[in-house]
Order: sequence, then C-alpha cells, then structure tokens
Amino acid sequence: MSNLDVLILGGTGIIGRDLCRESVVAGNRVTLVSRGHIKMPGSADLGVTVMTGDLYRDASLIAALRSKNFDVVVDLLSFNSDQLEKTLGIFAGRCKQYIFVSSATVYAPSQGGIGISEAHDFTFDTWSYPINKIRAEARLRQVCGATGQVFTILRPYITYSDRRVPFGAWEAKVILERISAGRTVLIGEALAKSTTSLTHSNDLALATVLLFGNSMAANEDFHIASDEQVSWQRVHEVAADVVGVPLKLLFAPDAVIKHHFRELSGKIADRTAARIFDNSKFLAVCPQFKFRYSLSAGFADVIPKILSEKSFNGSAISQGRIDRLVGLVNNSTSVRLEQSSYQKLLRKKGTTNFLFYRIGRSVAAMKLLQYSVRVMIKVFPALKRSARLRFFGTN
Repeated sequence: MSNLDVLILGGTGIIGRDLCRESVVAGNRVTLVSRGHIKMPGSADLGVTVMTGDLYRDASLIAALRSKNFDVVVDLLSFNSDQLEKTLGIFAGRCKQYIFVSSATVYAPSQGGIGISEAHDFTFDTWSYPINKIRAEARLRQVCGATGQVFTILRPYITYSDRRVPFGAWEAKVILERISAGRTVLIGEALAKSTTSLTHSNDLALATVLLFGNSMAANEDFHIASDEQVSWQRVHEVAADVVGVPLKLLFAPDAVIKHHFRELSGKIADRTAARIFDNSKFLAVCPQFKFRYSLSAGFADVIPKILSEKSFNGSAISQGRIDRLVGLVNNSTSVRLEQSSYQKLLRKKGTTNFLFYRIGRSVAAMKLLQYSVRVMIKVFPALKRSARLRFFGTN
C-alpha cells in the first residue's frame, strides 16, 4: 500500500537502509530513527525525515515521537521484551500497524527436509538472541491483546547486504577478506554441510513493504527467507567465484571452533541446524512477491562494495584469532608461510594493525583485552552496543 506515513526504528541498519528506500519507492512518506552513529546515504534525496537519538534514553526524541501519528511503525530496534514494551508505549494510540521484526532463529531445526512453517515449534536452545525474541513476541501479543493495537510479526532469517555478508557464524568482513586474499578459511565440518537460506536485504525490504497496511497481515506472523537452499560450503564457494580467487577451505570440528570462539557458540548451533523455510503463508498474503536475487547475483551485487570499504582494527584482531586456530588445526609449512607473509604485509601497512593482529594471536593478550573491555562495559554500559566490541570476542 502507498501514501502511508511510515516510521522505521533503526533505519540505518543492515535491513533498515533498504527498507527506507523501498518504502519511498512504493510512494510512502518515511521517517527514520537512528542513534546517528551511521548515516543514511541519500536520505535527503529520497525525502526521508531523519530523527536522531537513543529511543530508550533521549527524552526529547521520545516526546517528539509521541506528538506524531503513523500508519506503520517498523521496529528493528527491540531485541528483548522490555525494550519492546517501552517502544509500544511510545506509540500507543498513534500507530495503525506495528511491525515487530523478530527472527527466524526462534524456530527449532527443520526435520526430514520439511520446510519450516509459522506453526513450527520454537527452539529450546540457550542462545540468548532467539530466546529474547521469543519472549518479545509473547509480550507483543500480550500488550496488543490488552490495548487493541494491530501488529504484524516479521521473522527474517539470515540477511546480507553491502554492509554484511555472513559466512556461517562469522558475519564480519574478516572471512571475506581472507577469501579475497586467497588465505586459508576455517569452517566447521558439520556447518559446512548444513543447509541454509540467505536473503538479500533488498528482497526482504520489498517483502516487508508489501505488508504495510495489508489487512491480511493484521495480528499475524510471517517469516521471509529465500527459497534457494544452499550449504554453507557453497556460500563460501560463491563468494570465491565472485572475487575470482581459488577457495582454500580448512575443515575443523565445530566443537573446536566453539571452544576458541565462545562468543559464536549460539550462532554455530543455529547455523549447523537445517534451515529450510516454507513461505506459503506470506505468499498467500502477498502473491505478487518474487525473490529478485539468487545467491550468486546477490553476492555479485554486495561483495565488491564491501571490499572497497576500509576495515577497522577489530578485523586485524579477528584475523589473528583465526590464524592462531588455523595453526593449531593445520601446522603445515604452507600455512606457516601464508601467515608469515600476512604479518609482513601488515608491518608494511603500519604498526597499528600489526599490533592488533599480534594481540589476536596471543591467548594471554586476548584474555587481558577481553577483561579490559568487560570492565569498560560495566563502567560505561552504552559501550555494549558498539559493533566494534564484537570483534574482541566479548559478546
């Protein structure tokens, strides 16, 4: 539907940027809320109104939002039930449709090749991300049931864009850098064979816009995940094809990777589970929708853009951590030569990245760094939201 007043909470994120563009293209008036750490390119040209501030702490931003009415609010910011309830309270009585973006990680693994439907059982995993989303969905139904607020739950699975390409549990640029440089890439043995679904953010954005003002979406839940099924090994191969470099995969027991990258344990468990999705419910409501991007076409679209951007030092730390584990799994002469050449390259580029790389290679240095970051987060809780801290293995 067009000619709607749409508010996107988290409009500069991986999903939000494309959602803003597709919403405008569909003929809607779009306002986005962002903390301001990342700019929305071309927002002025698109006619998007940008409101900057922390939705949970900025009293002036909250007051400004409470003075407005919207046809659709898309919530990309709420990751737990408390955040969701606060956000719902801001728009009580001033929103015709509240779209909560949950996650398809809430589902238990698919069995026997049967696609996951919206009626599929939820996971009982201990990973906090899907558990918090499950609780947030329950709170949404509870609050909206009491207030009469119309809602729609959207559950995307793994989405990629020109800001992020996932490689199993890693969703940073670090693996893409290794592939493009012809360096050894580590992958879990079980994860490599697991079937997954990756969706281009443009496709997800288009699908989401089709739910705006859609009466058949009222108080319903939908997942949207590409119907192209691929293994994680194939994901790596497609990326290597795009950059035109032979792929050097090193297989390791998934338990070994979990041990050395404990912060990725939840994602590894999710990614090693079979993820086949049945989009029938969404397509019944939006029969005109078609996925525009195959994995190959999508990677060809986003990977060159990602590789053109300068990395920050957190990538050097991750490279060091991965190289340490690669050396433990395969201490061959070729691996040692590869890592020696990479260190020489870092030295030539400057001491900062080389220093961070060496920290990543050292168990003792990493433990000290992780301890320091945890102390910083306790003193300054807002730091916990920093994307850069995720590269230090503290999340």
